Amino acid sequence: MDDETAEIELLEQNLNKTRQISQRMTSILSSFDARLVKLEKSILPLYTSTQLLTRRSNNIESALQKIDEIASYHEGVAAEEALILRG
Repeated sequence: MDDETAEIELLEQNLNKTRQISQRMTSILSSFDARLVKLEKSILPLYTSTQLLTRRSNNIESALQKIDEIASYHEGVAAEEALILRG
């Protein structure tokens, strides 16, 4: 009986240690989750701004390409017009 009682006490001690470790882990994970939420809230405006700036940059790049196309077309027309005028 004494061996069984000692074993039960040991099991109860181990169970208590396991509960304490579980509570600490839960506390750590809760703290980590709260910090992640805070980080997400602080990063979200930066992410939104970056998306907007990227879209604007792409639009500007597209506009510049179109301007280059139109300018090269007009340069060709001007050269042909000069050639025609020279006869």
